[in-house]
Amino acid sequence: MPETQTVEETTQVAKAIAHRLAYDRYLDLLREISELELSGIIGRILEEYAAWREGQRDKLLSCRDFLANICFRLSIPIVEMAYALYVLRDEVVAHGGLPEDTNQFFDRLALELMRRY
Repeated sequence: MPETQTVEETTQVAKAIAHRLAYDRYLDLLREISELELSGIIGRILEEYAAWREGQRDKLLSCRDFLANICFRLSIPIVEMAYALYVLRDEVVAHGGLPEDTNQFFDRLALELMRRY
């Protein structure tokens, strides 16, 4: 995602990605979440990613904790969330994110999420 993206544009991207994930045949329990709630989760991840990209490196662990709580609360397997993160990473790059930054954030996030649990 470009650094100059507005909140409205980020929300639109989150909605589009939520729609994409809602119909991903490799997701099971994550698809049962409403697109509205999934969009909110994705929006939060994108906010954490933007802050991390601006130098707030602690946002990676904050995002990991957020996702771990979502997985626990909704009984979503960590491996399913990790897969969704890679789909999200690809979508962020497709929407103008820098591949190096995007890969680094989402790869580390998936690793930290799986390492924690």
